[in-house]
Order: sequence, then structure tokens, then C-alpha cells
Amino acid sequence: MAVDVTRSRSLFDQRWWDELSIPESYRAEIIDNLLVVTPRVEGTVPAISVDEWEAVSVPEGYRAEIVQSEIVVSPAPSFDHSVVQTELLLVIAAILPPHLRVLAVGEWRFDEKGHVATAPQPDLIVVPRDADRVERPVLGVEILSSTDVRRLAGSELTRIEGKRLDYATNGLLDYLEVDLATGTPVVIRYERHKGVLVEVDRAEGDKRLVADRPFPYEVVPARLLG
Repeated sequence: MAVDVTRSRSLFDQRWWDELSIPESYRAEIIDNLLVVTPRVEGTVPAISVDEWEAVSVPEGYRAEIVQSEIVVSPAPSFDHSVVQTELLLVIAAILPPHLRVLAVGEWRFDEKGHVATAPQPDLIVVPRDADRVERPVLGVEILSSTDVRRLAGSELTRIEGKRLDYATNGLLDYLEVDLATGTPVVIRYERHKGVLVEVDRAEGDKRLVADRPFPYEVVPARLLG
């Protein structure tokens, strides 16, 4: 493992950098006061072995995921993000059928031939109550942040576009996004059709989003930050 710090190391103390461990095929930079991890060779997406991924460590306040086979690192959620995550968890938990539960943590990882193909961390997942690990969630939820619109190093996709593709490829049938970009939450519902997640409904402000799958639920976006 090695860290190549190429910009503004003085912004962070040595202990902070000592907490960072990434594969040698990646490099770490500080851009606009944020930690950014990218492939060392531009335009490539180095394969990440299971051992390499399990040795990855990022400083407190960041989280690491694999999206489209590429390591991406994101800062801790904003206050509004955390509020929406909590409120939505309470909304979903209140209406779930007894055989399901909603979780606010969990890596949904897929390995292929000794390498990690994808390892996203949805903000919320609904899983069977008797599940002892995260396999295919019944519902996945992402609350978008500014880093989600960053372009992946190895493609023209943004991070959230790459996540949607990974989710669909790995069999997620129902997916919900909450976009906070405008300051007012916008809730967008997706369903998997012909192998891709397709937007089927959206609501903003006091408009009620009503869904009948994968279980009946309603969300009023304005109330998520109220």
C-alpha cells in the first residue's frame, strides 16, 4: 500500500495521512480541501483484489466505495443529508411489513474471480428481517451530495450514474433517490426494466410520492427537512 500526496499536504496533519491506506495503483490528492482518490494512470480502472479492498483505510470523516470497479472516496454527509436520512428511515420503518427491516448502514459488495467488482454503501436499504448479511436489498436509497456528480476517472459517467448501473446489474429492482441540490428535497423513484433503473415518478415540495412496490409507502419531500 502507498499514498502519493501531490497537493496541499500541509492542510492536514501527519496522523490524518497515516490513517489513509489505498492500493498502489491509486493516488491521493487534496482538491478544494477534499480528499480525492484516483487511478495513478489516467484513464485506467485498475482491478482491486479482495485483499487490497479489505486493507483499504480512509481517515475519519470519509468513506470508501467501489463504483464501476473504481475506488471512490466521499466526505462525511452534510447536516441536511443526515437529517433526511434519519427522517426517511423513520418514515419507511413505520410502514414496513413485519418480514422486512430498514438499515442505515451496510456495504453491498460483489466479488468476481478474486476481485471486488462493486462495493457501494447505500444510505438506506430494506432487507428481509431474517437476513444475516447484505445480499440483494428489497429497496435501495441514495441521498445525493455534491460529490455524486463528480465524473468517474475511467468513464464519462458521474458517480451516481455509475452506482445506478451497478445497482441494476446486481439485480436491484426498486430504488429511491433524494436530491438536495436545490435546497428543497426532490424524491425520485426508479424501477428496473430491461436491466436498467428507469425513473418512474418524482415529487418535490408538498407533492406526495406514492409507491406500491416493493411495498406500499408514501413520501412528502418537504417533510424530510421540516
